[in-house]
Amino acid sequence: MLDVADTGSKRAVRKKLAGRGGHSNTGYVRANFPLPDSEYHLYSGPRPFPDPRILDHPPVLATVVPSPEPPLSVRFLVPSKVQVLPLCFDMPVSPGQTLLLFQEPTTGLAIFAEVGAQSRGSFSRIKIQISPSVVIRASALEVTLLHTATVQTWPWPDVSYTSDSLSVSVAGRVLTVTTGDSSVEVLVHQLQSRTHLWARVKDHAYSSGTGGLIGQFQDNISYEVKDSSSRSARIEVRGNVLDATSARSVDYSTLSRQKVDCWLVPPTGLLRDPAAYVSASL
Repeated sequence: MLDVADTGSKRAVRKKLAGRGGHSNTGYVRANFPLPDSEYHLYSGPRPFPDPRILDHPPVLATVVPSPEPPLSVRFLVPSKVQVLPLCFDMPVSPGQTLLLFQEPTTGLAIFAEVGAQSRGSFSRIKIQISPSVVIRASALEVTLLHTATVQTWPWPDVSYTSDSLSVSVAGRVLTVTTGDSSVEVLVHQLQSRTHLWARVKDHAYSSGTGGLIGQFQDNISYEVKDSSSRSARIEVRGNVLDATSARSVDYSTLSRQKVDCWLVPPTGLLRDPAAYVSASL
Protein backbone atom coordinates (compact mmCIF):
# COMPACT_ATOMS: atom_id res chain seq x y z
CA MET A 1 0.00 0.00 0.00
CA LEU A 2 1.40 3.42 -0.95
CA ASP A 3 0.40 6.42 1.13
CA VAL A 4 -0.42 9.56 -0.81
CA ALA A 5 1.61 11.66 1.58
CA ASP A 6 4.82 10.02 0.30
CA THR A 7 4.24 11.33 -3.25
CA GLY A 8 4.68 14.72 -4.76
CA SER A 9 2.08 14.38 -7.46
CA LYS A 10 -0.18 11.86 -9.19
CA ARG A 11 2.41 11.49 -11.95
CA ALA A 12 5.09 10.50 -9.45
CA VAL A 13 2.78 7.95 -7.88
CA ARG A 14 1.97 6.37 -11.27
CA LYS A 15 5.70 6.12 -12.05
CA LYS A 16 6.39 4.40 -8.76
CA LEU A 17 3.53 1.97 -9.32
CA ALA A 18 4.66 1.23 -12.85
CA GLY A 19 8.10 0.45 -11.55
CA ARG A 20 6.61 -2.04 -9.12
CA GLY A 21 4.57 -3.81 -11.79
CA GLY A 22 1.40 -1.99 -10.83
CA HIS A 23 -1.20 -0.39 -13.07
CA SER A 24 -0.11 3.00 -14.37
CA ASN A 25 -3.69 4.07 -15.03
CA THR A 26 -4.76 3.49 -11.43
CA GLY A 27 -5.82 6.76 -9.80
CA TYR A 28 -6.60 7.72 -6.30
CA VAL A 29 -9.41 5.72 -4.72
CA ARG A 30 -11.33 7.02 -1.80
CA ALA A 31 -12.00 4.09 0.53
CA ASN A 32 -15.54 3.74 1.79
CA PHE A 33 -14.45 1.03 4.18
CA PRO A 34 -11.77 1.19 6.92
CA LEU A 35 -8.17 0.97 5.81
CA PRO A 36 -5.18 1.30 8.10
CA ASP A 37 -2.82 4.29 8.36
CA SER A 38 -4.66 6.73 6.12
CA GLU A 39 -8.06 7.52 4.61
CA TYR A 40 -6.61 8.02 1.13
CA HIS A 41 -4.80 5.13 -0.50
CA LEU A 42 -3.95 3.86 -3.91
CA TYR A 43 -5.11 0.34 -4.74
CA SER A 44 -3.61 -1.37 -7.77
CA GLY A 45 -5.42 -4.74 -7.55
CA PRO A 46 -9.00 -5.84 -8.17
CA ARG A 47 -11.80 -4.56 -5.99
CA PRO A 48 -12.41 -6.81 -2.95
CA PHE A 49 -15.37 -9.19 -3.26
CA PRO A 50 -17.89 -9.03 -1.93
CA ASP A 51 -17.82 -5.25 -2.22
CA PRO A 52 -18.48 -3.90 1.27
CA ARG A 53 -20.63 -1.19 -0.28
CA ILE A 54 -23.29 -3.65 -1.43
CA LEU A 55 -23.37 -6.01 1.54
CA ASP A 56 -26.65 -4.44 2.63
CA HIS A 57 -28.18 -5.22 -0.81
CA PRO A 58 -27.96 -8.97 -1.54
CA PRO A 59 -28.11 -10.01 -5.20
CA VAL A 60 -31.51 -10.79 -6.70
CA LEU A 61 -31.69 -14.25 -8.26
CA ALA A 62 -33.85 -14.36 -11.40
CA THR A 63 -36.02 -17.41 -12.05
CA VAL A 64 -36.88 -18.22 -15.66
CA VAL A 65 -40.51 -19.30 -15.92
CA PRO A 66 -41.46 -21.02 -19.20
CA SER A 67 -44.35 -19.49 -21.11
CA PRO A 68 -47.56 -21.51 -20.80
CA GLU A 69 -48.75 -23.39 -23.85
CA PRO A 70 -51.63 -21.65 -25.64
CA PRO A 71 -55.00 -23.36 -25.14
CA LEU A 72 -56.13 -25.77 -27.86
CA SER A 73 -59.46 -25.58 -29.63
CA VAL A 74 -61.23 -26.97 -32.68
CA ARG A 75 -63.32 -24.59 -34.79
CA PHE A 76 -66.67 -25.85 -36.09
CA LEU A 77 -68.81 -24.33 -38.82
CA VAL A 78 -72.59 -24.16 -38.39
CA PRO A 79 -74.56 -23.61 -41.64
CA SER A 80 -77.55 -21.28 -41.57
CA LYS A 81 -80.95 -21.77 -43.15
CA VAL A 82 -81.54 -18.11 -43.93
CA GLN A 83 -78.42 -16.02 -43.35
CA VAL A 84 -75.57 -15.93 -45.85
CA LEU A 85 -72.82 -16.22 -43.25
CA PRO A 86 -72.59 -19.40 -41.19
CA LEU A 87 -71.93 -19.33 -37.48
CA CYS A 88 -68.74 -20.81 -36.04
CA PHE A 89 -67.50 -21.64 -32.56
CA ASP A 90 -64.25 -22.79 -30.94
CA MET A 91 -64.52 -25.94 -28.84
CA PRO A 92 -61.80 -26.07 -26.12
CA VAL A 93 -59.93 -29.39 -26.18
CA SER A 94 -56.97 -31.15 -24.60
CA PRO A 95 -54.61 -33.72 -26.17
CA GLY A 96 -56.11 -37.19 -25.96
CA GLN A 97 -59.67 -36.00 -25.42
CA THR A 98 -62.53 -37.45 -27.44
CA LEU A 99 -65.39 -35.37 -28.85
CA LEU A 100 -68.83 -36.69 -29.71
CA LEU A 101 -69.49 -35.38 -33.21
CA PHE A 102 -72.72 -37.18 -34.04
CA GLN A 103 -75.28 -39.35 -32.29
CA GLU A 104 -78.58 -40.78 -33.50
CA PRO A 105 -80.53 -42.42 -30.66
CA THR A 106 -83.05 -44.07 -33.00
CA THR A 107 -80.42 -46.15 -34.84
CA GLY A 108 -77.43 -46.15 -32.47
CA LEU A 109 -75.13 -44.51 -35.04
CA ALA A 110 -72.44 -42.40 -33.35
CA ILE A 111 -69.23 -40.68 -34.48
CA PHE A 112 -66.34 -39.76 -32.20
CA ALA A 113 -63.08 -37.87 -32.87
CA GLU A 114 -59.87 -38.05 -30.84
CA VAL A 115 -57.60 -35.02 -30.42
CA GLY A 116 -54.00 -36.00 -31.18
CA ALA A 117 -51.34 -35.70 -28.46
CA GLN A 118 -49.08 -33.52 -30.64
CA SER A 119 -51.59 -32.25 -33.15
CA ARG A 120 -52.36 -28.70 -31.95
CA GLY A 121 -56.08 -29.35 -31.96
CA SER A 122 -56.29 -31.73 -34.92
CA PHE A 123 -58.17 -35.02 -34.93
CA SER A 124 -55.87 -38.04 -35.15
CA ARG A 125 -58.52 -40.80 -35.07
CA ILE A 126 -62.19 -41.13 -35.94
CA LYS A 127 -64.50 -43.79 -34.51
CA ILE A 128 -67.78 -44.69 -36.24
CA GLN A 129 -70.04 -46.82 -34.10
CA ILE A 130 -72.79 -48.55 -36.04
CA SER A 131 -73.90 -50.52 -32.97
CA PRO A 132 -72.16 -51.68 -29.78
CA SER A 133 -70.85 -54.73 -31.69
CA VAL A 134 -69.95 -53.02 -34.99
CA VAL A 135 -67.26 -50.30 -34.79
CA ILE A 136 -64.88 -48.75 -37.36
CA ARG A 137 -61.75 -46.91 -36.19
CA ALA A 138 -59.81 -44.85 -38.72
CA SER A 139 -56.43 -43.13 -38.57
CA ALA A 140 -54.36 -41.67 -41.38
CA LEU A 141 -52.51 -44.99 -41.74
CA GLU A 142 -55.06 -47.74 -41.22
CA VAL A 143 -58.69 -48.68 -40.72
CA THR A 144 -59.87 -51.28 -38.21
CA LEU A 145 -63.27 -52.96 -38.27
CA LEU A 146 -64.70 -54.69 -35.22
CA HIS A 147 -67.67 -56.79 -36.36
CA THR A 148 -69.14 -58.86 -33.52
CA ALA A 149 -66.12 -60.99 -32.48
CA THR A 150 -64.09 -60.44 -35.68
CA VAL A 151 -61.38 -57.79 -36.00
CA GLN A 152 -59.96 -56.78 -39.39
CA THR A 153 -57.31 -54.12 -40.09
CA TRP A 154 -56.31 -52.68 -43.47
CA PRO A 155 -53.70 -50.14 -44.54
CA TRP A 156 -55.46 -46.98 -45.69
CA PRO A 157 -55.37 -47.54 -49.49
CA ASP A 158 -56.50 -51.19 -49.29
CA VAL A 159 -59.73 -50.86 -47.30
CA SER A 160 -62.57 -52.89 -48.78
CA TYR A 161 -65.40 -54.56 -46.90
CA THR A 162 -68.99 -55.36 -47.83
CA SER A 163 -71.74 -57.23 -46.01
CA ASP A 164 -75.53 -57.19 -46.17
CA SER A 165 -75.85 -54.06 -44.04
CA LEU A 166 -72.39 -52.47 -44.07
CA SER A 167 -69.95 -51.21 -46.70
CA VAL A 168 -66.47 -49.78 -45.96
CA SER A 169 -64.25 -48.47 -48.77
CA VAL A 170 -61.54 -45.91 -49.53
CA ALA A 171 -61.11 -43.66 -52.54
CA GLY A 172 -58.04 -41.43 -52.37
CA ARG A 173 -58.17 -39.54 -49.07
CA VAL A 174 -61.81 -40.32 -48.31
CA LEU A 175 -63.12 -43.28 -46.30
CA THR A 176 -66.81 -44.02 -46.88
CA VAL A 177 -68.90 -46.06 -44.44
CA THR A 178 -72.46 -46.89 -45.49
CA THR A 179 -75.00 -48.59 -43.27
CA GLY A 180 -78.68 -48.71 -44.12
CA ASP A 181 -79.79 -45.24 -45.24
CA SER A 182 -76.83 -43.50 -43.60
CA SER A 183 -73.48 -42.66 -45.18
CA VAL A 184 -70.47 -41.22 -43.32
CA GLU A 185 -67.21 -39.97 -44.83
CA VAL A 186 -63.84 -39.55 -43.12
CA LEU A 187 -61.55 -37.07 -44.91
CA VAL A 188 -57.79 -37.01 -44.42
CA HIS A 189 -56.18 -33.55 -44.58
CA GLN A 190 -52.42 -33.03 -44.60
CA LEU A 191 -51.67 -29.78 -42.75
CA GLN A 192 -47.97 -28.97 -43.00
CA SER A 193 -46.34 -31.31 -40.46
CA ARG A 194 -49.51 -32.94 -39.12
CA THR A 195 -52.51 -34.91 -40.34
CA HIS A 196 -56.06 -33.83 -39.57
CA LEU A 197 -59.06 -36.14 -39.93
CA TRP A 198 -62.60 -34.89 -40.30
CA ALA A 199 -65.96 -36.69 -40.36
CA ARG A 200 -68.91 -35.69 -42.52
CA VAL A 201 -72.39 -37.18 -42.42
CA LYS A 202 -73.31 -37.37 -46.08
CA ASP A 203 -76.73 -39.03 -45.91
CA HIS A 204 -78.95 -39.58 -42.90
CA ALA A 205 -82.58 -39.41 -41.82
CA TYR A 206 -82.39 -36.99 -38.91
CA SER A 207 -84.67 -37.13 -35.92
CA SER A 208 -85.51 -34.62 -33.22
CA GLY A 209 -83.03 -36.38 -30.93
CA THR A 210 -80.02 -36.22 -33.25
CA GLY A 211 -77.12 -34.77 -31.28
CA GLY A 212 -73.38 -34.21 -31.20
CA LEU A 213 -71.21 -31.21 -32.05
CA ILE A 214 -72.02 -31.69 -35.74
CA GLY A 215 -75.25 -33.70 -35.56
CA GLN A 216 -77.31 -31.10 -33.72
CA PHE A 217 -76.76 -28.62 -36.57
CA GLN A 218 -77.16 -30.88 -39.59
CA ASP A 219 -80.63 -29.52 -40.31
CA ASN A 220 -78.96 -26.08 -40.40
CA ILE A 221 -79.74 -23.35 -37.91
CA SER A 222 -81.51 -20.02 -38.09
CA TYR A 223 -80.34 -16.87 -36.32
CA GLU A 224 -81.16 -13.19 -36.34
CA VAL A 225 -78.68 -10.31 -36.37
CA LYS A 226 -79.83 -7.73 -33.83
CA ASP A 227 -77.04 -5.22 -34.29
CA SER A 228 -73.89 -5.42 -36.37
CA SER A 229 -70.85 -3.58 -37.66
CA SER A 230 -68.10 -4.74 -39.97
CA ARG A 231 -66.32 -6.63 -37.17
CA SER A 232 -68.94 -7.46 -34.52
CA ALA A 233 -72.61 -8.21 -34.05
CA ARG A 234 -75.31 -9.15 -31.58
CA ILE A 235 -76.93 -12.40 -32.70
CA GLU A 236 -80.03 -14.11 -31.38
CA VAL A 237 -79.91 -17.88 -31.75
CA ARG A 238 -81.77 -20.61 -29.84
CA GLY A 239 -83.32 -18.00 -27.57
CA ASN A 240 -79.97 -16.50 -26.55
CA VAL A 241 -78.48 -13.18 -27.61
CA LEU A 242 -74.74 -13.67 -28.15
CA ASP A 243 -71.84 -11.35 -28.86
CA ALA A 244 -70.28 -12.34 -32.18
CA THR A 245 -67.12 -11.28 -33.99
CA SER A 246 -66.24 -11.55 -37.64
CA ALA A 247 -63.89 -14.48 -38.27
CA ARG A 248 -62.71 -16.97 -40.85
CA SER A 249 -62.81 -20.74 -40.69
CA VAL A 250 -61.60 -23.65 -42.78
CA ASP A 251 -64.30 -25.96 -44.09
CA TYR A 252 -62.79 -29.39 -43.46
CA SER A 253 -65.87 -31.18 -44.76
CA THR A 254 -64.39 -30.84 -48.26
CA LEU A 255 -60.95 -31.86 -49.51
CA SER A 256 -60.44 -28.39 -50.97
CA ARG A 257 -60.49 -26.89 -47.44
CA GLN A 258 -62.05 -23.62 -48.48
CA LYS A 259 -61.82 -20.67 -46.10
CA VAL A 260 -65.16 -19.07 -45.36
CA ASP A 261 -66.28 -16.01 -43.42
CA CYS A 262 -68.39 -16.67 -40.32
CA TRP A 263 -69.73 -15.12 -37.15
CA LEU A 264 -67.71 -16.47 -34.22
CA VAL A 265 -69.89 -17.02 -31.14
CA PRO A 266 -69.15 -18.60 -27.73
CA PRO A 267 -70.00 -22.31 -27.57
CA THR A 268 -71.72 -21.96 -24.19
CA GLY A 269 -74.56 -19.97 -25.73
CA LEU A 270 -74.86 -22.07 -28.86
CA LEU A 271 -74.49 -25.70 -27.76
CA ARG A 272 -77.17 -27.46 -25.77
CA ASP A 273 -74.67 -28.89 -23.26
CA PRO A 274 -70.95 -28.41 -24.15
CA ALA A 275 -69.68 -30.76 -21.41
CA ALA A 276 -71.80 -33.63 -22.74
CA TYR A 277 -69.73 -33.85 -25.95
CA VAL A 278 -66.35 -34.46 -24.28
CA SER A 279 -65.04 -37.77 -22.96
CA ALA A 280 -61.65 -39.06 -21.81
CA SER A 281 -60.89 -41.68 -24.46
CA LEU A 282 -61.98 -43.00 -27.83
